Amino acid sequence: MTVSAAKKGEIIERRMKVSAMRLSGFRRQDLIAKELRVSKATIHRDFKVLDEMYQERAAADIATAKGIDLERVDDLILAIWVRAKAGSLPAIEEGRQLLATRAKLLGLDAPKRQWVSGPDDGPIPIQEESLDLSKLSDEELERLDDALGALIEAQRIASVQPEQR
Repeated sequence: MTVSAAKKGEIIERRMKVSAMRLSGFRRQDLIAKELRVSKATIHRDFKVLDEMYQERAAADIATAKGIDLERVDDLILAIWVRAKAGSLPAIEEGRQLLATRAKLLGLDAPKRQWVSGPDDGPIPIQEESLDLSKLSDEELERLDDALGALIEAQRIASVQPEQR
């Protein structure tokens, strides 16, 4: 189904309003839906689209910041390199630290293994707790329902044989 240019314009305009409302402190989808006179499902879809946009932008900003920091570290390495090669111990130490920072920025270090255990390095005790769903808001119940639906769908997909996918 194709969406007309006018309808696309309406969607973009509504999402701009939803984004502005979220950024100004609105969190409840039902209140935003009421204010904009659309369904809660529409606002829920808008939230998902906006979240994806925010995440893409954040990833791009992080990549840019890493690139700038990497350039700075490289410039500092160049500035001390001659002194370090000549045997200056302070320059060698600075260079070592800068190279470690550079490796960290580039993700060259192997991940550090971390062990999680319970008391005396034994298993972690698990306590069952019941969840009182009556204390959750409609929005929290909706998010829980979405998460459970996604989990069930993921389990269904995982159980399908590769030739059936």
